[in-house]
Amino acid sequence: MKVFICWSGARSKAFAEILQSWFPKVLGATIKPIVSMDISKGAVWFEELNTLLADARAGVICVTPEALHSPWIHYEAGVLTKALGDTRTEFTKRKHLHPIRLFTFLHGVEVSELQGPLAAFQSTSAQNPEDTQRLLQTMVDLMPKQVQGAVPRWEQQFQGLWDDFQKNLRNIPPAQLETVFPDLGNLFKRKTFYEPLRDCVNQNWLARYDGIRETLNKVREQREQVRRVCSSFIIGVYDALIEELSSYAVATSLLLKKNHFPVNENGHVQIEPSGLAKACERRRLHVKALLSDLLDPREAPVLEDAFYFEHLQTSTERKNLIHRKTVELEQTLKDGGDWISTEQLTTMKMSNWNFDRIMYYVHQKKQPKHTIAEALQDAFRELEKIRARGKASSFMTLHYSLSPLIGTIGIPNRVDTEDSTSDLEKLTKEIRKLMEGTQADKGGQIRSTLGEIEQLLAKQQ
Repeated sequence: MKVFICWSGARSKAFAEILQSWFPKVLGATIKPIVSMDISKGAVWFEELNTLLADARAGVICVTPEALHSPWIHYEAGVLTKALGDTRTEFTKRKHLHPIRLFTFLHGVEVSELQGPLAAFQSTSAQNPEDTQRLLQTMVDLMPKQVQGAVPRWEQQFQGLWDDFQKNLRNIPPAQLETVFPDLGNLFKRKTFYEPLRDCVNQNWLARYDGIRETLNKVREQREQVRRVCSSFIIGVYDALIEELSSYAVATSLLLKKNHFPVNENGHVQIEPSGLAKACERRRLHVKALLSDLLDPREAPVLEDAFYFEHLQTSTERKNLIHRKTVELEQTLKDGGDWISTEQLTTMKMSNWNFDRIMYYVHQKKQPKHTIAEALQDAFRELEKIRARGKASSFMTLHYSLSPLIGTIGIPNRVDTEDSTSDLEKLTKEIRKLMEGTQADKGGQIRSTLGEIEQLLAKQQ
């Protein structure tokens, strides 16, 4: 028996492909799922759909939270209803009537959320085993009588394959934000967000404030949808964006108390007190930075905890997170698995996120594959990042970059050139010099590591 499966969007398609593989495993070769092709939604699509449905007895619509709001899935549901109705009429004319049914299969969606044509069909929750079992039984009942006898004892097969089915569903990648909230970037294309306060010579503070509030309300409206289907990184940045927008609105509201500020000879608005202007600008720039993290996939970290790590308040909290991730890494390596792919490791090495790079260095320490030149290059790169950001920057990532370097030096005959020795000496001197006059390394861990490097160098000579 043929079962037609349709989808809308990347995650819905992944769901459909899982069902295409899973249905025959449970019900045997008597069921033949057909997944709708990604073809244009025009007359050709309708004709091809009718062809595919010519001898299908069931249609399954894969509904995920983001697909729920796709106009195409509602369109497909309506067309399927018509197509299956036409098929029933045709079979009636041929005196060969068989029941044809449509079902919505829900992954992360509640029945109460269905609207339009989707609400008219029998719904099944992919997370509910009893519900799913009833759907499969209905499919068996739809089969011709002579075929039903060939169906194996599928109930036992179902129990054995249920956990794998759930695992495959959990492995569907999170939704991209652009598919959930495609208009997000457009909300911020207003002077409120791209114009510094000092350049706002018309001083229409009320319009500026209203723009922030309007944007904030629209971003809040999509919060639950984002939390349901996006990665924890996107969720964290999205929540931070809401908080920063709220703070920006509060700070800007204080400008409403005074209608006009003087403009200096450079054409800049002189807002008094100056601290108010700084507070507004700091929040405006934070909003822009968070929006950039959300809209540019290249800004996303490899490790989901990277954004959370950046916002931890104390070094103790950061170290605890590193420790937990290190334990996970060690257990994976102990079990003979790959903690992360080679491609992801390369991305972590050059990531803008400290946690990515720290865990890259931890991995390199556990599985040393570095040459001394590579280890030196990593450490010097971390040194330059601190210089670029100022002495107030944390030295934690630099400290972790030194661990693989120590392992490289400790291997006999690894430091066998004058250039390597010279670069190592230069590195230790520059780090010590950079830490002078700062609050960095209060516990002395970095200086201790530098001392260890210097001792290893002395043994090599």
